[in-house]
Amino acid sequence: MFAAATLALVTGTGTAGATLPGTPVGPNMNAIGGLVTGGGQPDRTLSSDQAAAFTQAWTPIAIYGNPELEIPPADTPTYTVSVDYVAEDASGAEGSDTIVVNLATDGVSSWIALPEQELFSSFSVAADQANRWFKGNQLVIDAFNGNLQPEPVNQPSESTTTLQPADTASSGSSPVLLIAVIVVAAAVAIGAVLIGSRRRNPRT
Repeated sequence: MFAAATLALVTGTGTAGATLPGTPVGPNMNAIGGLVTGGGQPDRTLSSDQAAAFTQAWTPIAIYGNPELEIPPADTPTYTVSVDYVAEDASGAEGSDTIVVNLATDGVSSWIALPEQELFSSFSVAADQANRWFKGNQLVIDAFNGNLQPEPVNQPSESTTTLQPADTASSGSSPVLLIAVIVVAAAVAIGAVLIGSRRRNPRT
């Protein structure tokens, strides 16, 4: 289901990208703030730390977790979370954009879906992958409520690794989304840490 795309992913530890404004989400990608709307509640702004923690919370589920597709109950409050970010691609070019995430939560459970959108580096959430709800966890709820600190991120060195995403029809993964290389890079960098945190945390 996913379109094939070769992703150039910067690896290792160094200082490249460390001068970007905001709070690191992953290598060469920093959140600079966000906005929560909907759910029958007043609009709420997110600091760069809150926006980074929220992005770190849902990204590993989407990329690593073979996420469980499930439509939330019809009466669940639904919000739109917009995270503004700045990023540096493998060529060193900087750009900024906004990741839009739909979140449904009753305070106990959470569900996430990404609308169709274009992102930095010409990657996108395609129409046939958009708006597919998958289940979140307690970390997602904590981050949405502003009660989770972002995980520290090692910035990359100049070495690069090329990844070729598998086609979901052959890999058996749930066809949830195809997102920008910078978000995939963030998931690779923080996934193991957050998955380990979930295993140690009895709430998740």
